[in-house]
Amino acid sequence: MDANGTRSPAGTRRNYCSNNPSYILYTKGIVERIGSDDRMVFVLNYNEDTVRIPLGGVYRYLSRGSVKGEVEIRGLDVKVFKPVN
Repeated sequence: MDANGTRSPAGTRRNYCSNNPSYILYTKGIVERIGSDDRMVFVLNYNEDTVRIPLGGVYRYLSRGSVKGEVEIRGLDVKVFKPVN
């Protein structure tokens, strides 16, 4: 309910506050793009601190090397991978 006692409509309530410093600190995203012949994983760090993100598999960097298990990503950075088959 808001300050006037009006209920929020269904589907508009949230269980988080995007302005909360803890939420901002730990916000991470893994976004996948699946194409017809390839699959890529984009790992994004939306906060300013370096974080470690579990990947659950072996992935190859698009530029060089590979990573298994988890990846360390600096603040406000993104890494792009392809799964190793």
